[in-house]
Amino acid sequence: MIKAVIVLGLVAIASAQVLRISPHLFGSSSPAQLQVIHLGNGGAVAPIGRIQAVPVAIRPVQPIQLQLQPVPIRPVQVQPIQVRPIAIQAAPAPAKEEAPQPYGFAFDSEDEFGTKIGRQESGNEQGVITGSYTLSDANGISRIVTYVADDDGFRATVKTNEPGTLTSNPADVSIESTASARK
Repeated sequence: MIKAVIVLGLVAIASAQVLRISPHLFGSSSPAQLQVIHLGNGGAVAPIGRIQAVPVAIRPVQPIQLQLQPVPIRPVQVQPIQVRPIAIQAAPAPAKEEAPQPYGFAFDSEDEFGTKIGRQESGNEQGVITGSYTLSDANGISRIVTYVADDDGFRATVKTNEPGTLTSNPADVSIESTASARK
């Protein structure tokens, strides 16, 4: 019965019509007198056939007898592992903090495209570090960053004319921009 409904459903779908099944189709008291299935495309409804129940012989299922056999458990031979002691050395004591040593360095370079890069940094015996780096290209766009790192933390000032930058002070960094505002 289900196969017939599925086949009729496929026919209805293929022909773009609506499949309507009588509400009494599955609730009929007489299986041989199932209701007619209609296909329609709006208002016109035409019967396309009658489904009749076909008796099917069902064989009873024979129970299966399972006989479980115990699985023999074999003892496992375990070989002892020989453990040798390892000498562990304590970590060395932290080195005493030495007084900062003064230092300084600087460099400048220019590539074949006219991009110039430079940096200089120095540190004194109090641990104060000051420095700067510069970047400029052949089109005149430049950035100069000066910075200080000391007991008060790291502070930087950026001077630039890079397009899209604005004068601001985010995260304790001062940005001074001379770029023209683009809209």
